[in-house]
Amino acid sequence: MNSHPMGFALYFGTFPFVLFLRLHSPVILHGKEGVFCDGRLVSIVRNAGYSHRLQRSIGTAYIPKDPNMDINDGQFLAEGGEFEVDCMGVRYPVQVYLSLPLH
Repeated sequence: MNSHPMGFALYFGTFPFVLFLRLHSPVILHGKEGVFCDGRLVSIVRNAGYSHRLQRSIGTAYIPKDPNMDINDGQFLAEGGEFEVDCMGVRYPVQVYLSLPLH
């Protein structure tokens, strides 16, 4: 069936909202990198690119519905969950937004 670590959420597309990611290091994202919240895999980067205006990598990820996690209402952003993106085996901290980070 579906062997992805996120299981059926990625397979069936049950996502409540989109996260916008902004990487702090000079690493360029390409997509399909794992997104971690407090050390737990919560999503993958769906699309990514380099913003010349922001001078850093940006991307989007969908947060799946998961009754075992308190991240489905956006409250986790206010509480300061630590997000990271795994790029080639190294985890880099990212800033997470619920709208486009144009500044």
